[in-house]
Amino acid sequence: MVFHLTMLLGTMGFLSTEVVQAQCPNAPPDPSWTITTCNSPSNHTITINPTFPNGFVNDIDSAGTMIAAGDYIGAFYINDSGLLTASGWEQWTGGAISFPVRGDDTAITPLIDGYAVGDDLTLIWYLWDSSASALVGPMEAKFHPSNFFGFGLVTDQNIYAVNGSSAIQSFSIGGCDAYGICTQENTCPTEITDISLTPPTTIYVPYNEPLTLPSITPNSNLLQTDIVIRDPQNPILVDTINQIYEPNIIGLVPITETSINPSDYNFEEGDQMCITAISYDINAFKAIVDAMNPGNPNTCCGLLEAVFLVPLCDNLSNEGIYTGSDVMNFEQIRIFFESIEESPVLINSFFELLESLNESFASNSDVLNFVCPGVLNGIPTCAVSSNTICYNLQGPLPNNTCPTDITDIVLPPPATPNVLYSDSLTLPNAAPHPSLIQTDIVITDPQNLVLVDSINQIYEPKIIGSAPISTSINPSDYNFEEGDQICLTVISYDIDVIKAMIDILNPVDSLSTCCQVLTGAIGEPFCTNLLDAGIYTGNDIMDFNQMLSFFESLEGGPISVNQLFNLLEGLNQMPIDNGPFLLDLICPGFLDPLPICATSSNTLCYNLNSPYCNFIEYLTDTIPENTYQASNSITANGTINPNDTTNFYAGNYIDLKPGFISTLDCQLTIEITPCID
Repeated sequence: MVFHLTMLLGTMGFLSTEVVQAQCPNAPPDPSWTITTCNSPSNHTITINPTFPNGFVNDIDSAGTMIAAGDYIGAFYINDSGLLTASGWEQWTGGAISFPVRGDDTAITPLIDGYAVGDDLTLIWYLWDSSASALVGPMEAKFHPSNFFGFGLVTDQNIYAVNGSSAIQSFSIGGCDAYGICTQENTCPTEITDISLTPPTTIYVPYNEPLTLPSITPNSNLLQTDIVIRDPQNPILVDTINQIYEPNIIGLVPITETSINPSDYNFEEGDQMCITAISYDINAFKAIVDAMNPGNPNTCCGLLEAVFLVPLCDNLSNEGIYTGSDVMNFEQIRIFFESIEESPVLINSFFELLESLNESFASNSDVLNFVCPGVLNGIPTCAVSSNTICYNLQGPLPNNTCPTDITDIVLPPPATPNVLYSDSLTLPNAAPHPSLIQTDIVITDPQNLVLVDSINQIYEPKIIGSAPISTSINPSDYNFEEGDQICLTVISYDIDVIKAMIDILNPVDSLSTCCQVLTGAIGEPFCTNLLDAGIYTGNDIMDFNQMLSFFESLEGGPISVNQLFNLLEGLNQMPIDNGPFLLDLICPGFLDPLPICATSSNTLCYNLNSPYCNFIEYLTDTIPENTYQASNSITANGTINPNDTTNFYAGNYIDLKPGFISTLDCQLTIEITPCID
């Protein structure tokens, strides 16, 4: 909607509505002012009358250039040849003058030879300075509004119409008049763009605990940003025709606040709370309120109240807004517009009213400058909003944190990292974690990697099995070979939680909602995979091997140790990210056993050698005569004595460091080869 300002300013005389005949004057002040269509059937009357209220200012710039009696005022248009052509002019006498500007005689010739209906009469005007015989301009005309009462009827403001009439209030050069008042713009700078709230990690939050507000970067072109709190449970009807409702605004906080408690705003468990950020030019609104001065109503208040048909200034003062200094944040701006609408103003309606205010004030700037000095300092009023984030408010979250006394396990390094691949390997002796029920040794294979990060192409050793602590294994039983590496990690975990989760899932009923949802989420037949691994109930979870089958079914393939802990963290976070309502609906009781608590040790890796390897990998000082074999490498910086026969055999590389000496008459054989008999 655009608010129209109509002024009743007295009845001191009337402007004749009789159209001035389009006859050419005797002689133009300059040949360039010659009118080519003196008898055009279409013309529009222009009146300049200093006796009008706020009538005619003959200063045309702030430097003191004036229209003097005897000067000529002319309107021009651009013809087909691109040349300025006079359409109408008159000599200024110092009093009231009227003259026609000619329209395009389309019925006579197809050429452009005058104004067309709908053309803007604001441009182009020139002054002929008779005292200097010089052309001044171009000038821009400012018109009295349409239906300007007091001196007769003005049918049109600044738009050309056949037999129309307009009244000019002033001229300006360069957009600024004698008082330094420039043509009013009602558009905001293009660099004022929307702002964005950072999406939260979860939209499920407790209704009675502090909620960390999302971060936002304020718009640097606007002075203030607030976060508006909205209540979808109490929507307001904003469009009666289309029955459109919008969440009610119930409060706001500055962006300097880091958190709010939803219960402080009377939200309850099960409600939804939405927030939207708004950046705006608060000084613009302060200027408008100062011009109105609601605490001491003036002519400006009276005019605006007549326009809006509401006791605007009384409404504002009743809300404690007396001057611009009382406008502290977005709440007072809402009150300003609600005082106009006399109904709630929400996010969408705020921007609609803001646009209307800018358009209305700009289009009526001549009247407002006269009646409400300073009010246009607030035009345009600029603002932008962010995306809206809505939170689902729930009861206290399930406890998804593990006891603080669960710390990592530390394994001492082995006496040697080299072992025979075909012999028994004694596993590290790790005491079970006192806060966790089960501890196992997890075996990983560095020769068999799994992709854990497809973006960065990161691979990690695959988990291939497990064994109880304080036992031994034979690497060859796990298909390790000479030259391979085997790695061991101790993991303590709460096996009862996994058992309970299996019982809740009930893999035997693979068509259950819980199984089907998990199958759709991972793209694998989750419960069927568990059955294939021999897991039917929680009692089938005996050690880490079955736990591995559970998580591999969840991941849809082999996993590494780091992936295992990421999956554990993801399961524990599910109630936070998705809310108990959703999970309880899909898998009743699923949240009860959580969290899954676990911890791990450092990883020990062993080099698996042939029985024929003597494990010597670094040779220093005097190197005795011998055959040295290593499955991986030999590094030497010692000395081989004269006449000694020495052999270096290694599976991957032999590195002779600076300081290595093979003396005269010694025999040295170097070969990359597996250990030999």
